[in-house]
Amino acid sequence: MDVKFQKKNVHVYVSLKKGNVFDINAKKPIIINGIDISKYSEDDVYISYPETDFEPNLTKATVMDIYIYPDLWKKLNKSGPKEDEPTVKPNEQGKYKPSDYAKVYETEKVKLADLPIYEKVNGKEVPVTKAVKFSVYNSTTQQHETNAVSADSKLKELTLVKDNNYIISIDDKEYDMDNAYITSNKDGALPQNYKIDGKTVDKLVLIKRTKPADGTDNHKRVRVQLPVFYKDKQGSEVPAPNVKFKLTSPIDTVTVTSDEDGFIECDLIEDNNYMIEVSGGTYAMDSFPLTVKDKSEWNSGKHPYDHLSCRNVLSLIVFDKADDHKHDTVISTYDDNVELTGLNFGTEGKYALNERVLPNGSVKVFEGKDYEVVDIDTVNMARVEISKLAHGSFEVTRKVPAGKSVKQVYYIDEAGKPVKVKFSQDGDKVKFLMDTMSMYNNVIEYGSNEQAEYYVVNKDSLKWNSGDEALEIVVKAKSSDEDTYDNFSHVTVDGVLVSADNYTKTKGSLRLKFKSSYLKTLSNGSHTAKIYFQNGAVEARFTVAGNNSQRNSGSIVSASSKAKNLVIAKKARVHRSIVKTGDSNMAIAYEATLIMAIVALAGICYYRRKRV
Repeated sequence: MDVKFQKKNVHVYVSLKKGNVFDINAKKPIIINGIDISKYSEDDVYISYPETDFEPNLTKATVMDIYIYPDLWKKLNKSGPKEDEPTVKPNEQGKYKPSDYAKVYETEKVKLADLPIYEKVNGKEVPVTKAVKFSVYNSTTQQHETNAVSADSKLKELTLVKDNNYIISIDDKEYDMDNAYITSNKDGALPQNYKIDGKTVDKLVLIKRTKPADGTDNHKRVRVQLPVFYKDKQGSEVPAPNVKFKLTSPIDTVTVTSDEDGFIECDLIEDNNYMIEVSGGTYAMDSFPLTVKDKSEWNSGKHPYDHLSCRNVLSLIVFDKADDHKHDTVISTYDDNVELTGLNFGTEGKYALNERVLPNGSVKVFEGKDYEVVDIDTVNMARVEISKLAHGSFEVTRKVPAGKSVKQVYYIDEAGKPVKVKFSQDGDKVKFLMDTMSMYNNVIEYGSNEQAEYYVVNKDSLKWNSGDEALEIVVKAKSSDEDTYDNFSHVTVDGVLVSADNYTKTKGSLRLKFKSSYLKTLSNGSHTAKIYFQNGAVEARFTVAGNNSQRNSGSIVSASSKAKNLVIAKKARVHRSIVKTGDSNMAIAYEATLIMAIVALAGICYYRRKRV
């Protein structure tokens, strides 16, 4: 299902997959948010059926349209589920103060009262005497926190971080249990159900499995089915079969391919963020963290959401690979000390970027050196949760103290070991690349002058005369010269970034050759090349002589451009649509209350029962 705002109505698209059965003009209701819309007149709602429904055999997926007009739309939204909205609003720039999400860094713990454990037998609850294992997952910090085992028919001495939200699930072969969604802010008290205000969780009720569990985490998984559409440059969307996707979470990786009708089906662990992206082929997509959230507070089920915006995910949109990352935007911390790009973070004001400078003692391996430990996190503000992004291509830009030269940037892995990342420094800012966000802390190591690590071997013979084939600059490193070539980032001449088409590079330390076609664009006289590496830079002066060619400004890019391997453009959010629509006067008023799902959908289509 997808929802779009139009000038006069809200347009609901329901994707129909062959193999499903629908009753046409049956006496069953069509229910949205608890309201039977089938009883309303065409002044309030209009249902359009696809032409293919009238064929004897439907051989492909199709779409049914429901048009909901203003008066009924207001009633639907007033009656039923709403989208997750931040309890605290951002400022005019769409930013949140660190105090708005302080609970994700809370360290104080509270000890719960004992929770009795029962088994439901023939409608009665009896104490469970055997030891039962439970998993304790912190939804606020997005991590498994501990395992707990019952004793004497109770879950005892369970401690939780104050005001954090937890999911208690069962890990037992013999018993099953609906997940418990709990939070607490008081020692010795029973936890509260964070989904339903005022409801106390005073027990855990188990049921016997029909057959023993297989010992995997399959019982924590939720089936997700989504249609996949290809969007062309004109904005048209068609089902996209045979597209392979890779979904990566901090603890799980899933691959799935859309079927012949353009649908994917996969089983995902609840409350884990899966970075979803196209794997190989000719397509790409705007990657985002897909997470399955329980909506029992809405008497609904478990549904896929985009953790960037807390919008219900209704479909996946792919496009030509050449347009990959063209929709990326930039977000920054409240104080603008850190910027992040690599995704389309959206414009809803539901996502925050935060930086904390941690004590140096938290990372021991750099003791005695000049360094900073920084924790940079993405935060979902609709739920106030750490948003872990387990895979991607992220560029972080951070200010460094005045006069400091960055020697190397690292992340600290699970074992506490530093891992080098690619970086470059420009004045008081350092840029570095990360494959993940909110997963690892970073260390920025400072050293002596940025040019100290590298030197130009042939600096005394750098002259190019018109007619020469090329100009070669050879650079070595004082240490780890075997990495010089791999550490190369980009080069400027007279402060202007040189396109990679205008030079070649080969190993042997680093051998950088400017092409004659490029050198002919330079004026006679002295020029300065600055060669950037992931851990420093070096300057080389060279001379151009006997050049009478006209300077070609088109052969180089502007000084403000980013290096090819670092460029990620800042773009505005691109909204998805299946058909082109006009501006809506309703969109602003009701955008925050998009239909989460069709709670029950039946009785749709014509005068006979048939199989799609």
